[in-house]
Amino acid sequence: MSWYFWRGFKNFFGMKAISRTILSFWSVCVAACILPSCSIDDEEDLVGNWVKVSDFDGVSRCSAVTFTAGGQVYVATGGYGGYKYRLNDLWMFNPDTETWTEKREISNVSDDDYDDDYSTIARSYGVAFTMYGLGYLTCGENAGSGRMGI
Repeated sequence: MSWYFWRGFKNFFGMKAISRTILSFWSVCVAACILPSCSIDDEEDLVGNWVKVSDFDGVSRCSAVTFTAGGQVYVATGGYGGYKYRLNDLWMFNPDTETWTEKREISNVSDDDYDDDYSTIARSYGVAFTMYGLGYLTCGENAGSGRMGI
């Protein structure tokens, strides 16, 4: 049953009081389940605990993509400036040293033949995934032409 069912009967045989009691009961149950898992001790490196590491050295962004490969975490592309600008950078985080390293831009900046089919892949709202230890970036929106397909 949803909360809306009980609201519809708020004045029928004291249902308003019953619905408040039920809501209070479920609120206490949820709080009892969540609060014990909260901890202010971020020094313990236990699975499931969030631990603050070094700050990201790149441009603040939204709509970026992330993936993991080879035990490293990668952050790429995204937008900034109120979605006006798109990024084509790639950053790697090493969890062992807790450092960020900027990798090469992911655009047509070399003589390699893998990047001859586009002038830039600066984008936001892309999709990234890892397969067989390699990271892939596809789809998304770029600043000039909108959505990009596969």
